[in-house]
Amino acid sequence: MALLVRPPGLPPVIEGFLNLRGHALPVIRLDRLFGQDPRPPGRDAPLIVLRPAPKAQVLLADRVLEVAEAHAEAFLPVRDGHSLHDCAAAEVLLAGGLVHLLDPARLLLEAEQQRLAGLQALADQHLEEWERCRP
Repeated sequence: MALLVRPPGLPPVIEGFLNLRGHALPVIRLDRLFGQDPRPPGRDAPLIVLRPAPKAQVLLADRVLEVAEAHAEAFLPVRDGHSLHDCAAAEVLLAGGLVHLLDPARLLLEAEQQRLAGLQALADQHLEEWERCRP
């Protein structure tokens, strides 16, 4: 797995920050977010970048089974209250079964997003300071 910076005080759901082209991106552990038994990430643990930097988030997953294309007309609605923070925006039936499409904006509560934004700003500042020290 890529090298992550883990400053003190991070909540357990955040594995650390990934330096992606000079931006500190928070890495969210899906296992901890969804209350699964956490396992130490392996060397080849997939990091899934959502949205372009600097507002990007990164998801740390156990594995990726496949990458599939789904057209909007195949999306099925998800009833309110049937996922954590209603983060499942839709369901899609693919060859492997039913897949839940997550809305990155709803993975964390508003208060959690605000706290994470503050931590991310500090991590970005730290990266900038290190860049200024480069010869």
